[in-house]
Amino acid sequence: NPRAARDIYRQIKLALDSQENYIDARKFYALELQAHGRELEGEIRREWVRLPSDVRRPIGRLVEGNLKVATYIVLALLLLVVLGLLVALHQLSIWGAYILVGPNGFVKNALFFLLLAAAVGGLVAFVRRYSTLQRVANAYQDLLVYYLYGDTANFGLSWVRPFTIFLITVMFYGAIYQLHSAGFPYNLLPSPLYDFFYSFSDALNSLARPIFPHFIASQFHNIRGLEFISLIFYVLSGYLVYQTIVGLRRRVRR
Repeated sequence: NPRAARDIYRQIKLALDSQENYIDARKFYALELQAHGRELEGEIRREWVRLPSDVRRPIGRLVEGNLKVATYIVLALLLLVVLGLLVALHQLSIWGAYILVGPNGFVKNALFFLLLAAAVGGLVAFVRRYSTLQRVANAYQDLLVYYLYGDTANFGLSWVRPFTIFLITVMFYGAIYQLHSAGFPYNLLPSPLYDFFYSFSDALNSLARPIFPHFIASQFHNIRGLEFISLIFYVLSGYLVYQTIVGLRRRVRR
């Protein structure tokens, strides 16, 4: 029973903490989180079978089998849908601004946020209309955090893993930066793909540009065109550095 195991691990963790045995306590903290993850997986599987068959059929076998893979697939699909929605709303706001007052940046941004609020409100209303779908969505949120925390930092027990991922991320971003400075991939794409890729990337970059750290942008003149990727990189780097510090702190804490 995951719930009973979780309660047992928590009680042992609290007892060890009270004795200032932090080395063993953090191990039971990780076991508590693992039991919580099994509890979330069971909850999703119970709620999943209550959904209509046409809703659960596309990834039903994955949910019944490897739920972690299914969760990451759902996350990837949601990210694609969100990015596509953002680009579409941004393009609609550009057209609306030209129709209303011409190339007015303020009107364009206002229309974009109005369209985004309407889209998010419609999605929330749709999810809340089906209580089972809402429970599955809530459980997926917790399960996704559980998987990401476990895979990137081993629930705070490892500092090597987040630091290694951080180094890989830095090298990957550096490679993207060098390729972008050389004109890749624009110089290799045929004309139709070039127009689509440029419009798509320009829309994402224009969304990230207002919130991108200006002091960083001023240091790298060739960063224009990489605002969206750079924003994701800095958020991810901040998370990985934080998890590295947490992992080190738990190993030296008295």
